[in-house]
Amino acid sequence: MKPWIFICCLAQACLQQAFGASSSSDAWGQACLQQASGASSSSDAWGKRKADFDQEHWKTVSKRLFLQNKLSGRESKEVIQAATGAGAQGHHLNLKPGHKNAHRDLMRSMIKDSLWPELYWAQIRIKDHKKGSIKHCWHPFLLPHEWLAQYCALPQAAEDLKPVTGSRYAQHIASTAKELGKPETGFIPVALHGDGVPIQGTLNEQSLDCFTINLPTSCENSTVRVPFTVMQKDFMLSSGETLDDILEVLCWSLRHLAAGVFPQSRHDARDWQEGDKKRKTLPAQAMPVQALLCEIRGDWDFFEQVLKFPAYNRVSGMCWMCQATYKNFKTSEWRKTELTTSQFLYRNSCDRKPVCALFSLPGVEPKVCRPDWMHCCDLGIAADIIGHVFMELLDEMPVTGNPDVKCAALWQELQAWYTETKAVNKLSKLTFNMFRHKQAAPKLTAKASEVRTLVHFLPIVCQKYWAQGTLHQKTVCSLVTHLAACYAALSPFDSETLGK
Repeated sequence: MKPWIFICCLAQACLQQAFGASSSSDAWGQACLQQASGASSSSDAWGKRKADFDQEHWKTVSKRLFLQNKLSGRESKEVIQAATGAGAQGHHLNLKPGHKNAHRDLMRSMIKDSLWPELYWAQIRIKDHKKGSIKHCWHPFLLPHEWLAQYCALPQAAEDLKPVTGSRYAQHIASTAKELGKPETGFIPVALHGDGVPIQGTLNEQSLDCFTINLPTSCENSTVRVPFTVMQKDFMLSSGETLDDILEVLCWSLRHLAAGVFPQSRHDARDWQEGDKKRKTLPAQAMPVQALLCEIRGDWDFFEQVLKFPAYNRVSGMCWMCQATYKNFKTSEWRKTELTTSQFLYRNSCDRKPVCALFSLPGVEPKVCRPDWMHCCDLGIAADIIGHVFMELLDEMPVTGNPDVKCAALWQELQAWYTETKAVNKLSKLTFNMFRHKQAAPKLTAKASEVRTLVHFLPIVCQKYWAQGTLHQKTVCSLVTHLAACYAALSPFDSETLGK
């Protein structure tokens, strides 16, 4: 398969869930971003009474089966046409019978009346594996200024996206608006998230870098991440040209979003092309929204590759906010050495590191860059604590034998707790080697969702064995109790409890 075809297929697979059609413009503000996560959940359907299953519900369910990859295009087309033939109403397909091009035809049919904007295609530089050189290919993007302008056209959207007074988003907008000489009431915050996800079904392990935008202050849709673009890491140039081209398009879109005006030419200042017919008709006037990039989230690899932040072992410093180094980060020497934006950029220039294009946007500075919770806590702090606790709990198990035997006893207790609490994200097994590693401190190896569930198991099992134990054991009980309380304050989010 040719590289550009494979990339387009991957992009479509990641972006297709953002194109569930919605025929009612009045419901767009509530429904459109929910379509990015695949409409309503299947569990909601089982709670309905028979009388509630109307024609519109059947149309929603049949779309979800296809858009969430529950059924293939061929199977979805067959189910919908068979249901129509049996008398079902609400979702009639005007498609030719047969399986040829079923996925393409079904996708076109479902997004025909979608309110989501069309993809923007731009040429970017990628790696040519055959020739070992650089090649240009057309790549798709879902522009933030276009879908956000559509979303904010509704009057209730502005109130939904308004940041809480005194929050860090409100404070950042106030300071940036003051620098721009504009009123702070005219801006809403947006956030960027970047991470890599594994590609299933490949012989060699490969990953897909995903860039998504979300609305962090939205009451209805803050957890929905709208794809901006995706890129297979194997095709990204190690010299950085691929990322530079992707960020050029992103900065162009976010810059017009901050100014609140639609662009009158392409990102490279060229005239609109054949595929930009609708964009040509957009007026050269103010959008219904202005937005600032107030938060950038990702893991350390994303920060290092995209934002050009330091690696953990860089001699000049490992942090973008202070002067901590690999040699002194375990001490308190760095706590009073906060870096300003200019100091950080100067240190990067001394290390011959380029400046990321995102820092050219209004208000974007190192302090808006935040490591995401999953990598820092789920796969970091929480996994470390669970590994140490499990290691010490083995001595409390009411069995004799080697660590594997004791671990089996601990696994039985965990399974009983899973059953009692009806936990969803569960470990499939628990072995000694999952938390005890050679020449390394104990740390549980598990998925982030599994770690989040186990956090609430720790207080139960620790209180059972250590409530009347030594000072160290009581301290551990207190630690895991506070950790569980911290996680409980995340969903639903409770900032007051979390702050304590």
